[in-house]
Amino acid sequence: MFLLYPLFSAFDGTRRQKWVLGQYCAHLRTSFMEGVCLEPSDNGPVLNLPKRHLIEMAILRELTRHFVIESDAMQTMQYGLRRILRELFEILLENAEEGAKILPATVREEISQLSHLGTTERRSAYARPIADFVSGLSELELLRLYARLSGQTPGSVLDRVYR
Repeated sequence: MFLLYPLFSAFDGTRRQKWVLGQYCAHLRTSFMEGVCLEPSDNGPVLNLPKRHLIEMAILRELTRHFVIESDAMQTMQYGLRRILRELFEILLENAEEGAKILPATVREEISQLSHLGTTERRSAYARPIADFVSGLSELELLRLYARLSGQTPGSVLDRVYR
């Protein structure tokens, strides 16, 4: 099947390569959808995939791991994002302890309910609502908030930083 959509050189994003890749993806989607069937069993319906599909998926999974997930570009991007996440979390945690208004009102409200705790317990307890807030940000929101709080991009008072 791979021979139906040949890529004879490394992918460099030409129109032809994008078209071939698009055709191949469309073929795979159609092939996978048509080849799947539900078969009855004692424990309810079971998804049955042809062996050919399982092999193709294993090949595609390995190609994705090798050429995308483990690529230098992805590794450097992930390193940078992990660093931003850590630094943003620390900024928010420090400011939560000081009562600053850089967190959304809902998070500040949650944090205010923890004021009865001792200093050490409070810092630990503040981490949860802040982690929940940060994990709910989109990548763009995360980058915008970090840029603003780290002083990279001050923005405008009219800019919405997060939802």
